[in-house]
Amino acid sequence: MKFFTEGLVNEKPEFSLRIGRKLKYYLARSLDRKRTIMWMEQKHSRRMYSYPCLIKEPDRIYHYSNKSFDREHASKNEILVKRWKEIVSPETLYELYEVEELGEKDFYHNYRLLRESGSSDVTESE
Repeated sequence: MKFFTEGLVNEKPEFSLRIGRKLKYYLARSLDRKRTIMWMEQKHSRRMYSYPCLIKEPDRIYHYSNKSFDREHASKNEILVKRWKEIVSPETLYELYEVEELGEKDFYHNYRLLRESGSSDVTESE
């Protein structure tokens, strides 16, 4: 399974001569303040793609799992992407969420804080 979705914000990154593609980093909170989502967007083959990183809900945290640290990374990432598609789309993003673009350092700082903030990680398949 692919662990990316269609772009949500779809704002192309600034041109850069650096090797590799530049990422855009986002954090969004639901209007009812019950859910926080984090993702990165990157241009690839003339299209923008979203890479879901985290969903924090009152009773659960879904987050990207790295194969270097977790044998069950594929199933956890599949659950993350499945839930992502249920709760957000380009059409509903600004209707349901307040979106904030972050710099790389702020993104990873917030990501770490949210991951460590409680609620157990997803470990079982749904």
